[in-house]
Amino acid sequence: MTETGMIIIWAAVVAIALLVEYFSCELVSIWFAGAGILSLFLAAFSVDIWIQVVVFFVLAGLLIGFLRQIVKRKLDKDHIPTNIVDTYTGKKLKLLKDPSEDGESEIALDNGTNWRVQVDGEGAKKGSLVEITGMKGNTFLAKFTN
Repeated sequence: MTETGMIIIWAAVVAIALLVEYFSCELVSIWFAGAGILSLFLAAFSVDIWIQVVVFFVLAGLLIGFLRQIVKRKLDKDHIPTNIVDTYTGKKLKLLKDPSEDGESEIALDNGTNWRVQVDGEGAKKGSLVEITGMKGNTFLAKFTN
């Protein structure tokens, strides 16, 4: 393959990765674009094709493995809770009644609404504090905190 041909291939890889990232916004293909840019420069300086390919895959793997989590955490910092699960996850609330044998009970939300909760953990009873861990269907999931 000629130098010009590899430059075109790497430019196409970068363009496709950027397009995929633009439409997905998942911080996955952007790293391939970065690795493709470096490989494009290597092609422009007539570096062997196999070195270009190895550099591309190694750099893409390193970027995905290390930088993706850091950048994702930084971007998620600005997350604004918009639903009931976001609002109550991590909060500790009192049980309004003893859990049934399958762990089902009720909690009172801040607005005074009673809501079903599935409690995980032994020893929970009416008045016990439980920590909300998520939601399944229309039932909160919680763990007994003692």
